[in-house]
Amino acid sequence: MVKHILLFKFKQGVSEEEKNKGIEMLRSLKEKVPEIKEWEIGIQREKSEKFYDFAQVSSFENIEDIKRFGENPEHEKVKAYLKERADWVKVDYDF
Repeated sequence: MVKHILLFKFKQGVSEEEKNKGIEMLRSLKEKVPEIKEWEIGIQREKSEKFYDFAQVSSFENIEDIKRFGENPEHEKVKAYLKERADWVKVDYDF
């Protein structure tokens, strides 16, 4: 199994409505992408310039499934939306 974690930070000027829409779009992928084994979206509890705004913690059977997930049209829509509104970092590791 592979753990796939992303930490997101919204860009300055992104409205609360846009933030909420992006998070909901990301949450909806669990039902739309069959390769996803586990899927959590967590909102940061404390606000600080040093902190990320939210996290995606997910699991996939293997790295090939992550690649298929990355190419899924539903994922591409969410990525395009968030790319305009947030920056992120990613880590994938075997467990």
